[in-house]
Amino acid sequence: MMTTVPPAPAQTPAATLTAVPGTYLTFADLPEGITITYPADWEIEKVSSLTLKDYGRTTRTVADLYSPDITPDRARSAEPNPDDSRNTHLSIDIEPELITNFEGYFHNASLALDSKYRKYKITKHNYQLQMSVTDDFSGYPSYQLNFDGTGVRGSYIFTNVDGKVYIFAFRNPSPYSQEVADIIRSVRIDG
Repeated sequence: MMTTVPPAPAQTPAATLTAVPGTYLTFADLPEGITITYPADWEIEKVSSLTLKDYGRTTRTVADLYSPDITPDRARSAEPNPDDSRNTHLSIDIEPELITNFEGYFHNASLALDSKYRKYKITKHNYQLQMSVTDDFSGYPSYQLNFDGTGVRGSYIFTNVDGKVYIFAFRNPSPYSQEVADIIRSVRIDG
């Protein structure tokens, strides 16, 4: 009697995840009601750590997002840029204490950045920015501060949600400026 061996099942190659340029993902599982949409080729890390930040406050970081490595073309398009980091980084931080004087908080953060980075220069500011804008909601009052310092470029947004301050701190935002603008517009806070 001859035994026949059934054919081996066909092997299917493992799926490879590749980001399609221009596609975005929504990540809604962040603490304190934060929802953010970010490019599919960026990486996100959920964290929960208290850290002294360069803006002079010990805040709770809830997420870090990282762009892909900056290509030479993107680096050239962002020149002159004092920041030679290999990617754009967004840290999402929350002030653990309720703040009653938001203007004073922002002023002190600006002074801390000035003392941290030599040759600190404000390149743009927006004192009338509104975050988490929807068709039904005009948004939360926010202050944006773009700056260059020795070896660093930043774009920091401080948002006041009824005394709770959220900080969206972008480092080296210029090479990914369109993506950064899209991320900022996407932020929703269900405070």
